[in-house]
Amino acid sequence: MQRPSYPLAGDEPLMSGGLVDSFCVAHIGVFIETAWGVYIPDPELTVEAMDTLNRIATRVLQGLP
Repeated sequence: MQRPSYPLAGDEPLMSGGLVDSFCVAHIGVFIETAWGVYIPDPELTVEAMDTLNRIATRVLQGLP
C-alpha cells in the first residue's frame, strides 16, 4: 500500500480487492514470524486464508502459545 493514511477496515479484502499483490503475502508471512514468532506455512498463505486483516489476526492468534 502506497498510502499509509488509507482507512483500512478489518474486513476489507486486501488481495482480492487489489490493495496488495501475491508477493506482499510472502512479506506479510515473514513479518508475522519476525514480530510474533508465528510461522505460517506457505500453503496457508492464500487469498482465502489471508485476504483481510481479521483473517490474518485470527491466524496469528491461533499460532500464539
